[in-house]
Amino acid sequence: MKGRLALTDRVRIGALGLVSRPGRTALSALGIAIGITALVGVLGLSESSRADLNRQLEALGTNMVTVQPGDDFGGGDATLPDASVGMIDRIASVSAASAVRDIDATVRKNHLVPAEQTSGLSVGAADVDLLDTLRGELAAGHWLDGGGAPTVVLGSTAARRLAIDDEALARGVRVRIDGRWFAVVGILERVALAPELDETALMSLRAATTVWGDDLPPSTIYVRVASGQVVSTAKLVARTAYPADPTQVSVSRPSEALAAQAAADKTLTTLTLGLGAVALLVGAVGIANTMVISVLERRREIGVR
Repeated sequence: MKGRLALTDRVRIGALGLVSRPGRTALSALGIAIGITALVGVLGLSESSRADLNRQLEALGTNMVTVQPGDDFGGGDATLPDASVGMIDRIASVSAASAVRDIDATVRKNHLVPAEQTSGLSVGAADVDLLDTLRGELAAGHWLDGGGAPTVVLGSTAARRLAIDDEALARGVRVRIDGRWFAVVGILERVALAPELDETALMSLRAATTVWGDDLPPSTIYVRVASGQVVSTAKLVARTAYPADPTQVSVSRPSEALAAQAAADKTLTTLTLGLGAVALLVGAVGIANTMVISVLERRREIGVR
């Protein structure tokens, strides 16, 4: 009858082999641990990012359309009629329509900042119902009341670049726009479906016309459409906004950009996981090679046993 090693003897001999070469053992274990950790970390971060993006899409809705002036026949910028917002709002499938009008002005923290130092910020006149149309939220303060008072609400990026936070807002702070002081009454949270507003100082249309006159045509119209009718309404919006020449109107869906971002994130995750799997395979081959070398080094001992 052939002799067989007991289980305890096998464990003791195996542990002796590991202990006799601690460097090799530690490096092999470390390689496996790093590979597994990297794969789990990449997968977890990607899934978390994509889930957060999907939550934003669900909260903000995919039923919003933006309308902007395109190019005219001469290659210049077209202009939307002042009545285009009201005409779009009368479409049966449209639940809300609000506009922002660009103002050729600069916003600065105070008069000591050079006029050419704009920090990349813009100024706009917003409709009172803009925040409801975008389903946006305020980080601090309150929204515009539609009156003619010189007040502004800052986008999240604009507030950060001007070094204005909720504490400064509570104390009372003003910004200078083209030589005039405007009180800051609110700070917006980041607007996912209208990221251009993050870098904008918004005032009411009435306050803007008091200073810059009535020649402020809509620059961007944000349209909230009934669910399930986005495609059909998008085709109708251009003809409604500018009946004389619909080709000069640009219509887009900002939610499509977020959806494309989610798809790109998924593709990048797949690529990263593929690279991680290749790295694990290389590590596994290295470990297998180490094990083969260990067996070859101990052939005499194995033969004697």
